[in-house]
Amino acid sequence: MSLSELPTPLHLLLWVATVAVLALIVTRVVRSRAERSEVSDEPFRSFDHDPLTGLYNHRKIQDVLHSLLVQAKSDDATVSVLLFDLDDFKPINCVYGYEVGDEMLRHVVRVLLAECREQDVLGRYGGDEFILILPDTSPEEAERIAARFQTRLNHEPFRFQQYEEALTISVSIGIATYPDDAQSQSLLVEFALRTTEECKRQGSAKIQRVPSYLQIEKRLDTDSHDLEMYILSLKDKDTHTVQHSEDVARYALILAEALHLPESTKRELYTGALFHDIGKILIPDQILKKPGRLTDLEFDRMKEHVLRSDRLLAEHYTSETMKQAVLCHHERYDGKGYPLGLNGSTIPLVGRIMAIADSFSAMTLDRAYRRGKSIEEGLVEMRRCAGTQFDPELVELFCKAIEERKGQM
Repeated sequence: MSLSELPTPLHLLLWVATVAVLALIVTRVVRSRAERSEVSDEPFRSFDHDPLTGLYNHRKIQDVLHSLLVQAKSDDATVSVLLFDLDDFKPINCVYGYEVGDEMLRHVVRVLLAECREQDVLGRYGGDEFILILPDTSPEEAERIAARFQTRLNHEPFRFQQYEEALTISVSIGIATYPDDAQSQSLLVEFALRTTEECKRQGSAKIQRVPSYLQIEKRLDTDSHDLEMYILSLKDKDTHTVQHSEDVARYALILAEALHLPESTKRELYTGALFHDIGKILIPDQILKKPGRLTDLEFDRMKEHVLRSDRLLAEHYTSETMKQAVLCHHERYDGKGYPLGLNGSTIPLVGRIMAIADSFSAMTLDRAYRRGKSIEEGLVEMRRCAGTQFDPELVELFCKAIEERKGQM
């Protein structure tokens, strides 16, 4: 090559600049493609995962449950589900802010994952709800696992940066098992939800396997499905009435135990209490759910629920005890009650027990339009009405029994 053919400094400078520009263009193209790839992958990741906790989201965890149930049916195996619902989580967001609430949820997830077995699958079911799928796990084993989760959460309180005080975490846990409790995916999840709801009604940090209103038919010697349909209709019509009935059953059993009644009588009384208000499915909503005082005419209509309950249950009574519990729960010791106007000891014993349990539940249970009395206030009111509305001896026995259990309620 001759000297005249060698590139001049200007040519070299132009060549270097051209290469640099081309390199910059290539780099930007590659980076742009990478960024587009990263962005385009993000929807796929978030489609399956909850962005806050990193767990499977509601849709994905349902898909996982479906697959595991298909496998369980093929293998004739069991699958249990735990539904976790954080107790009193909403006030955390209100008092401390959503940043603290989000961090608490992440803390709960870390604790739960640390306790999970290798085969377990945890997902976020809702705002403060998590669902854990336990393959090849019996109901009894699921209860033991649930208890371990509660214990670990209790021993690992949540602390957040500037707040020195640790926040204790408690969860209510509903349990459902395939095929014992349900044989389809939707019913299995519904069963778990209902058991969790019952936990919440009973108080914080509860574990529930079978809601009492789903055991109703097992308490009755009948092949009819009518009663289950009635109680589910009542739940749809007025959830408060179902909660009230379960409370009445619990309080009636406490008094029956204090009286040392036979086991058979306690079972029949408990079942009668669960159904004592079933006639309210036939009471118009504008009366049943009226927040204010009922007119005389409306009150007369409301009183009809006792006889309606008796008629609905007539074919399902298994003992006179059940009938008396339903029919006499609004009789008064002074004879001013209904529907029969009985007084004193002419009211069957189970009717006098039911009257106490029914009134105590009614005055202490929260309603949408008013807050219920405290346990202490309720006991004061019960003693005030002893001898007029209630059997005085039974009232005192009931109050003492409740006071002994007050720390557990």
